[in-house]
Amino acid sequence: MSSLKVSDNTPVIVGVADIVDRNKEDGPDPLSFLTLASELALNDTGIKNIKDYIDSIAVVRFSVDFSTATNQSSFEYNNFPRSLAKKLGVKKDIDELYSGMGGNAPQVLIQEISKKIYENQCNCALISGGEVLDTFCATTARLSPARATTAEHSRCSMAHTVHGEPTRGD
Repeated sequence: MSSLKVSDNTPVIVGVADIVDRNKEDGPDPLSFLTLASELALNDTGIKNIKDYIDSIAVVRFSVDFSTATNQSSFEYNNFPRSLAKKLGVKKDIDELYSGMGGNAPQVLIQEISKKIYENQCNCALISGGEVLDTFCATTARLSPARATTAEHSRCSMAHTVHGEPTRGD
């Protein structure tokens, strides 16, 4: 029997979680959603004090938080990785990564963190992402009907189709 020697700087995924929330208007805000998913992934590691080792947090950018979005004033977070670290109770300074937009963003973050681990620039990282577009669109329409224009409604409906969700149909 041969023994496999793994280098200390070999990236390894030790915890994962997945949440699907279809509550629309009553759904969670982005930070609560990612916090819950992150806590589940951290618990999945089986390491009780895993938060003490996190030195990097990477977050996939939300579709409601990109430079050309017309709803920027509605997005309450100016540094999402730092906000997530605070909400999770990560005590030490962390390296913060916030991806660009795109379907490949999660993989880009995995590659970036893996490279940092391999190059000994990072020891333990949390990569988190999610989307709360249903909640955002429903809440925007309810709180500010004037802002829920036909164009905004179409954008939300199109996003549902792109993500495989049924459109609102009205």
